[in-house]
Amino acid sequence: MNILVSLIITILLLIVCFFDISKEQFESQYKPKIAVYCYNFGNFRGELNKDLDNFQNYPELDYYLFTDQDNIKSKKWNVINVNLQSRTEHMNANRITAKYYKWKFIPNELKEYDYLVHIDAGRMRYLNKFSYDRFLEIIDDNKNYSFIGRIHPFLNNTYEECDHVLTKNVDYNKNVIKWKNKLNNEKYKQNVTHIETCFFIRNLKDKELTKVLKKVYDNLMENKLCRDQLVFLYTFQQNNYDKIIAIKDFTLK
Repeated sequence: MNILVSLIITILLLIVCFFDISKEQFESQYKPKIAVYCYNFGNFRGELNKDLDNFQNYPELDYYLFTDQDNIKSKKWNVINVNLQSRTEHMNANRITAKYYKWKFIPNELKEYDYLVHIDAGRMRYLNKFSYDRFLEIIDDNKNYSFIGRIHPFLNNTYEECDHVLTKNVDYNKNVIKWKNKLNNEKYKQNVTHIETCFFIRNLKDKELTKVLKKVYDNLMENKLCRDQLVFLYTFQQNNYDKIIAIKDFTLK
């Protein structure tokens, strides 16, 4: 009887070890599905006429462009025509739709992927510096983080962002000043290296991250601001979300 019990235990242990090894092999061999996505509404800077296909694409990556322009043809992007969102008091329809696709809404075409690479239409040329393997490397090097962004090239925090926006006059000054006063009154202290948001990688399987990014959009709307980076990191801290990192690997020219 003791021999039989010992044999059963040995077999069970072998089965457990086998499945552990198989799991490790699967995880080491599995490569995540990655989509690159971009959007352009109104084509007001003519980016879709100049930089649309001006990059090296890779068969392991899928590329999606969301636009309201019905005459856009591309050999590299899956062009998806969509309707504009309604304008708001502080943003026109083109701009509000861009914010909506950047933060709030995940199109059906993207929902099946593990990771999304976001890139602004004005930065399409950056894609020449990143292959599928490079994206895998960045993800693997930062596997404990779900949002991987680029360190801002010259600003250090949200307060400097406010001052820069005021200097450049690229948002409604009254609303920016009101926002900066709110940060001061709350004694807000940024706990993450400052990030610029034109180019980033996000883990689409992280549902908590998706909720926080939607709130970035909501904060823009509530405070009648146009510039993402004024509310971006504040929103993450407000929601106690810390799986975010800024890396130097996004040093792009």
